[in-house]
Amino acid sequence: MGIELELHSGRPVRKGSSRDTLLRGSYQHGEALARSLSTLDRHGSGKLGWVDPYGDTLFNDQEARVARQEVDVSGSAMR
Repeated sequence: MGIELELHSGRPVRKGSSRDTLLRGSYQHGEALARSLSTLDRHGSGKLGWVDPYGDTLFNDQEARVARQEVDVSGSAMR
């Protein structure tokens, strides 16, 4: 199982092509990302714990900013 990250300009249409709104994607580190995210508390205040490795997880702008901050903090802690 791996996780793919995609940034879209708008909410992707389920029946249409999500490529129409795709701005950027990351597909290289999906398995390592899935392993790392599986250790997070799904009931905590963070957003990264909400990621469903088996389905789609959509974040609005505010949620994405919080998740980005979590990534920044996690990255700093690993250095």
